[in-house]
Amino acid sequence: MGTYREQFAVSSGGAFSAIALTGLWTQQVWIFWLNTAAAAPTGFFPWQGVYLITGLAMLAFAGLALFWRPEGPKLWALDGLAAAAGSAGTLIVVLFLVGVVDGELAGVAKIAATVGYAWAYLRWGQFYGALHIRQAVAYLFTAGIAAALLKFVLLVVPLTAAGVAVVALPVLSLVLCRRALALDAGSAAPKVSAPYLSKGNAGALWKVVAVIAVFSFANASMLSFQAPGESLGGPAVFAAARLVDAALCAGILVLVFGLRKSFDFPQLWKIVLFVLATDFLCELIVPDAGMQALFSGVSLNFIVLFVWLTLADVARHSAFSSSAVFGVGWSCYVLSFYVGSLAASSSQLQGLGESYVVVLLYAVAMTLAFCLESRDPNIAYIFDDLANRPAASPSDFDDIDGRCEALGASRGLTPREIEVMQLFCKGRTKAYIAETMYVTENTVRSHIKHIYTKLDAHSREDIQKLIDAF
Repeated sequence: MGTYREQFAVSSGGAFSAIALTGLWTQQVWIFWLNTAAAAPTGFFPWQGVYLITGLAMLAFAGLALFWRPEGPKLWALDGLAAAAGSAGTLIVVLFLVGVVDGELAGVAKIAATVGYAWAYLRWGQFYGALHIRQAVAYLFTAGIAAALLKFVLLVVPLTAAGVAVVALPVLSLVLCRRALALDAGSAAPKVSAPYLSKGNAGALWKVVAVIAVFSFANASMLSFQAPGESLGGPAVFAAARLVDAALCAGILVLVFGLRKSFDFPQLWKIVLFVLATDFLCELIVPDAGMQALFSGVSLNFIVLFVWLTLADVARHSAFSSSAVFGVGWSCYVLSFYVGSLAASSSQLQGLGESYVVVLLYAVAMTLAFCLESRDPNIAYIFDDLANRPAASPSDFDDIDGRCEALGASRGLTPREIEVMQLFCKGRTKAYIAETMYVTENTVRSHIKHIYTKLDAHSREDIQKLIDAF
């Protein structure tokens, strides 16, 4: 399934099934509305509370799915309760905005809506955790384009019309999710037989967690420097931000399906790094120019998309359930966002705005230096399926290294040639090997040529057969 169209070929239910596969846009638009139109404090419930409640609720629901494992009618009942809580809570918030109900009731309703939103997100995680990475890219970034366009529509239509539309989203989200889970896409790419994340090495992904937490914290801080009513930057800036969102989503789809290129974890997150760093620059140099809202909004949306894509790939290659991966992973994102928004608000009260931004810039730079490097084998596993090559799991690598060393010693390979062969047999490219060993690609090619000669082999597959038989 290489082309973009082929990712949707698994569905046999026509247009509705295709819409269901990309239905994550319902969640993105729903939470956008709750934190923009309803961003002002709702009774006792400030806008940051959505992130706190989401994180705590997803952890609780992940534990529920892990230990209770509801199925059949019980799962239908939970979906129904979540949809009802989401729609009813959102409706009461709409009534508060038009002056029909008081703020205290709206605060309770917003909590109920957020809990329903968290359950729906976990259900979407169950769907994405079963997808091949190419399917996840197709569905996620198509949903991103749809969400960008619909967010703009919600901004320009009257509040009442937008409210009516948003009230329907919780129910629509879970209807589309259940349809997506029922399609063949949910079983087309079962979990790999040798997952690279298990109880024994779960800590190996600490750099991934650090990147998600630091970038989320920094982005929340930059958004919190703006008043809730100013965070969109006006219709022109908001429209520009959504166009950038759609263009970047389309660019990633073209990269993967049009140009048939792959990307790794550091490359993906460096896109966010660029946008976030520009946001810092605007805050420090031209804080009143209105551009910060553009870059803050774009970085927020792409952190969300990249976190989701990362969790989808990790879940598929994990010995843990998708509910556990998405529950813990998404909570890491939203709780870091919550803490970042509080820290930024505190720094503003103390008059430390510029100093705080400099500290954030330092923290992001350190994250770049220590966590976003392709040579880390634990980072390199992520999105490896995009390269269309078999990937060995970490549990197999020690055995591969040992066999390569023994085979190389028996055939007269030098220590440097053995080191190259070990990486080469793990599916690494010449460029990756060159970067890891701090040599040129020509040097790597020369080593591989010598390896072929000494082993009387003609391809990577020939070498792997020799290792398997050794």
